[in-house]
Amino acid sequence: MSFDYEILSAITTLPASTTSGAMVTNGAGQKTGIRLINIFNSSTAGTETVKMYLVPQTTGGAAGTAAATNQIYEEAIPSKETRIIAYDVPGLMMENENDTLQAETDTASKVTFTATGGQE
Repeated sequence: MSFDYEILSAITTLPASTTSGAMVTNGAGQKTGIRLINIFNSSTAGTETVKMYLVPQTTGGAAGTAAATNQIYEEAIPSKETRIIAYDVPGLMMENENDTLQAETDTASKVTFTATGGQE
């Protein structure tokens, strides 16, 4: 298995918890392994709770919906703090087209997110 390592999600801000956003989407005919996620709470107002979901495609092959059944992470991150989440090789894997890593926070545009890894 040979991966081409790259930025899977350029730095972006997370949406508010009413609408989880797809941070990484697995493409057709690919396997994606997320190796590193960097999360930073830029808010000066206080703690932001970040949630992430590993969402499988739907039965029809479309992108699925974030829910408690596919949540993989939740943490209250204090103001001006960073969290780095590292996964061992091959990484947090997505194998089907339209599998997604989705994320959200309390207040839109207060938490930045980036992910790196590989695709085969």
